[in-house]
Amino acid sequence: MKNLIYTRRGDQGETGLAGGIRIGKDKLRIEVLGDIDELNASLGLLLSETVPEPVATQLRHTQSLLFEMGAELSMPTQAARIQTADTQALETAIDHMQAKLTPLTRFILPAGNRSMALCHLCRTICRRCERHLVALGQHTTGENNEQAEINPDSLCFLNRLSDFLFVAARFTGYQQQQGEHYWQSRTN
Repeated sequence: MKNLIYTRRGDQGETGLAGGIRIGKDKLRIEVLGDIDELNASLGLLLSETVPEPVATQLRHTQSLLFEMGAELSMPTQAARIQTADTQALETAIDHMQAKLTPLTRFILPAGNRSMALCHLCRTICRRCERHLVALGQHTTGENNEQAEINPDSLCFLNRLSDFLFVAARFTGYQQQQGEHYWQSRTN
């Protein structure tokens, strides 16, 4: 038997969820899954650059967790896979990095070297994932207008992941002796 990458089942604009459920590729659940996939691929791009080891370790682990989040969304009736402990691990990593950084007193621009800029790009993609996951949780579906269930721990995780990526950009710059670029108001 051949192991084909193409099945032709999605050629009419539908895709499959776990359990054989077919839904339109334009549905919000699929949008969120695509956002998570894009975030994961962007983290892979970031990992192809030079980033400090504490950041790289957390990013590699996060990539696996994003697969778990995708599984949650693909199998809505299954148990939650993202846990409170996953968010707490991000908070610990943030606290560790921030302990080495100077406090922020000004807005910084999403800039710096390539690694720093990619952290910021991943952060903005993560924020989009979070916004779309919130929208999915508020979206009503089915004939009973039931709200789509989302794992609240997944929402917390994405929120904290964007914080982690912001701090990771700053920490990467600190480790690589790159200065931060500050916003200059036109009124000053």
